[in-house]
Amino acid sequence: MAADIIKASQASFVIGPPVAPEELKQLYRQAGARAGGTTTLLARKLAETRKESVTVFSTVTQNGKSLLQRMLEGVLRKELARLEATVSERTVRGDLVPCLTISLQKSAYADGQPLSTNLTKTVIQDLEGGLRMAFKAEWVQSVVS
Repeated sequence: MAADIIKASQASFVIGPPVAPEELKQLYRQAGARAGGTTTLLARKLAETRKESVTVFSTVTQNGKSLLQRMLEGVLRKELARLEATVSERTVRGDLVPCLTISLQKSAYADGQPLSTNLTKTVIQDLEGGLRMAFKAEWVQSVVS
């Protein structure tokens, strides 16, 4: 098992567009159209809305844990004392998409060990699946570094 551990300081998850009926997909395609190299207003608004939903997902709630922290605890089967995550935007294939980055060194289990101590490829794949389901995304791509 120790050989399966991924040595990394952060894990980023780029969250693709939502699965949608063909009419909504057409709206996303139209919104993604570029005019003179700039993103259209509709594309910017859709990107901001999706980024905000990921931010809310990773923000601590009244009970002291974010939805992201609860998901991670379920995947890892261990309680987390602290979770540090940021949300930004990336451009993928011309589309603005949210990117959730988890600091594996600053995030820690209840015993103080950093999250990176037992991060495996399986854990990353489980997180991708959980995020894909949570955001009804067509795809989620991870980068662990």
